[in-house]
Amino acid sequence: MSQVNEPIRVRYAPSPTGALHLGGARTALFNYLFARQKGGQFLLRIEDTDRARLKPGSQEQIEEGLQWLRMTWDETPLIQSERQPIYQQAADDLLESGAAYRCFCTPERLAQMRAEQRARHEPERYDRRCRAIPREESDRRAAAGERYVVRQAMPTQGTTTLQDLVMGTVTFRNDTLDDHVLLKSDGFPTYHLAFAVDDHAMRISHVIRGDGWLPSAPKHLLLFQAFNWLPPAFAHVPLVLGPDKKPLAKRHGAKDVLEYREAGYLPEAVDNFIAFLGWSPGTDQDLFTMEQLIAAFDLTKIQASPAVANLERLDWLNGQFIRRLSPDELAARIAPKMPTVPVQTLAPLMPLVQERLRTLNDAPEMLRFFFEEPDGYRPEQLIPKGRDAATTATALTTAATTLGSLTDWAHGVAGRRHRPNGDATADRVDQQARKGHGPGATRTRRAQARRAGLEASRRERPVAPADPGHDVRARDRAELPRVGAGGGIVTRKDDRAAVVDRGDALDDFQLGSIGAARDHHVADSQARARVDRSGNHQRAGW
Repeated sequence: MSQVNEPIRVRYAPSPTGALHLGGARTALFNYLFARQKGGQFLLRIEDTDRARLKPGSQEQIEEGLQWLRMTWDETPLIQSERQPIYQQAADDLLESGAAYRCFCTPERLAQMRAEQRARHEPERYDRRCRAIPREESDRRAAAGERYVVRQAMPTQGTTTLQDLVMGTVTFRNDTLDDHVLLKSDGFPTYHLAFAVDDHAMRISHVIRGDGWLPSAPKHLLLFQAFNWLPPAFAHVPLVLGPDKKPLAKRHGAKDVLEYREAGYLPEAVDNFIAFLGWSPGTDQDLFTMEQLIAAFDLTKIQASPAVANLERLDWLNGQFIRRLSPDELAARIAPKMPTVPVQTLAPLMPLVQERLRTLNDAPEMLRFFFEEPDGYRPEQLIPKGRDAATTATALTTAATTLGSLTDWAHGVAGRRHRPNGDATADRVDQQARKGHGPGATRTRRAQARRAGLEASRRERPVAPADPGHDVRARDRAELPRVGAGGGIVTRKDDRAAVVDRGDALDDFQLGSIGAARDHHVADSQARARVDRSGNHQRAGW
């Protein structure tokens, strides 16, 4: 095992057969946290010796994913496919020492052997037929060009024991171990040979990897023994499972690391999520910076049982980290999602959306109306029930004209009727109204008198319900915007209705709350119904 006083050197060694997934990212993170906490080095190795499964661009995706998660390696990545002569020499050394042998069995013979083992319900492993070939015959057949692989000669008796930093003491019976292939017929090494050669060459002190490799651990220990090398310490971390207790995959909703980036997740949230898959700091703290994770990480606190991933927790974590950002930081994170909008333009808008964002991808739709004209509306979206297109068009045009002429949107200003002579004139009219004279006062007195008269009429005697066409409660249930009396617009906020007239109703609207305006309109409707029944066809003004 690795000596305690040796420098800590760990590696993440992915095979470039696909993008970086959450399970691989967690293995890399555990290696990274351990190295940084111990003041050691984190290395990257690309194990691309399986040429049949190699996917172009996979290495670049893996490296980009690690960098996005803020994991940086300390040396130039080691590429195994560039070291083929080194592995060939290592295999020759094992042949020379008798720790390995050449196998000349054809694929057809191996397939028949396995079929017979399955028929007998026996474990499928090599029957060691070529192990008995004398070395001289093996050399002659190889020199003649006969194809072969190199297999490790495993002991057939005794046991091999692993002291694992996560799983504890694990003992294997040697007679259950297969004489596995070390060097393939194409001259490329298998994982087993390249793993041992490169970990020794890179001076790796600790191998932290998924527990799917635990059954191979005795082979690797025996391989280090065959080379007479000191093996590293091993820590096999548990699998990551989905809610169905099967290995986490896309069927559970999991994404590759870079897909999470494109979906609007923060690297801080993903780091926190994967760090807690099988590990706990032993505290109640939920959110950690990378520096805090490094300080808290402890290999002995990794659990031996599989971790079950709850992807809903990732959504929660992402929202929490979004709300931790300053407006300028959040704007910089959102900017790539809105490339036509400068960061400095986005920053003042962040307080409007920050508390509601689940991912960064939610922001463009929330902020779109600040920067884009509406694409258009379908008629059924605009015409309220009981209204026609012409009346709706008139109402919307009036609203657009009124709102478009406003220059001051301060509290209380937008609610006033806009005067064409500007704010100075509007303020003067308001001052006159408060003093009891001027056109503003006239309108105010008229509205107050009308309201007082309607209240008195309502107290005289009960009246029949108003025409449903004028019932504000019925209108509240209808779709809005709605055209009000006199061509005004009915709008709703917090389930309350307000009528905005083209003319004096805007001034009347300032006189009381939304509720007062609604009561006013109900009373007015009732008064009109009462006047109609009495034969007086003069309509009350609204």
